[in-house]
Amino acid sequence: MQRPFRFDERVAEVFDDMLDRSVPGYRDVIGITGELLASVLEPEDVVADLGCSTGTTLLYLSERLQNLALRFMGIDTSESMIEKSRRKAVAYSCPHIQFAVGDLRSPVLPQNTGAVLIQYTLQFLAPADRLPAMMKIRKAMRSGGILVLSEKIRFSDDDTNDLFVDIYHRFKERQGYSKMEISRKRDALENVLNPWTSEENEALLRDAGFTQPVPFFQWFNFKSWFARVP
Repeated sequence: MQRPFRFDERVAEVFDDMLDRSVPGYRDVIGITGELLASVLEPEDVVADLGCSTGTTLLYLSERLQNLALRFMGIDTSESMIEKSRRKAVAYSCPHIQFAVGDLRSPVLPQNTGAVLIQYTLQFLAPADRLPAMMKIRKAMRSGGILVLSEKIRFSDDDTNDLFVDIYHRFKERQGYSKMEISRKRDALENVLNPWTSEENEALLRDAGFTQPVPFFQWFNFKSWFARVP
């Protein structure tokens, strides 16, 4: 029987390569996020990455936005991911990035946080936990702060959904994954990853108190939005 997917030490060691090969436009989304934050953040704002994995996004943003003297926080449920993030921050001389083990359902954020990033992480929460988590996040953010959400999405039309999943699997084959590896990964993520439609994700953000979310990237069944705190 295929083991459920877990973000353990074995996964942490290969996670950056896995993201590059498995998430279409991953580097583009990070770059666009940097442009968004450069346009809206204030000096000394806090930027929190919830589900930060190995810290790659925060390392990039700390260099891209260094003129703003920002503080960066990375939070992840995986101790292995956080340990690797800390090693990378030391290696790149980034003491202003702090990493901690934490849960997206009850994030510990400083009041008046300027930006929160949730990159391909919300989909791993049970649906009933998503609105309470997003409301807690919004309450910790300052007025005018920005939320960036990226998710794998599904489509209510089964034919479209199946078509886009097939296209995604062909993408992974071009990245060097075998059909067997793709099948095993899909089985491992069953009942672990629960994607919503675009409409469900957008309704979630509005219900949590954010402004109407604006999409800024989509590749078939991968999509990114930003929304503001009124």
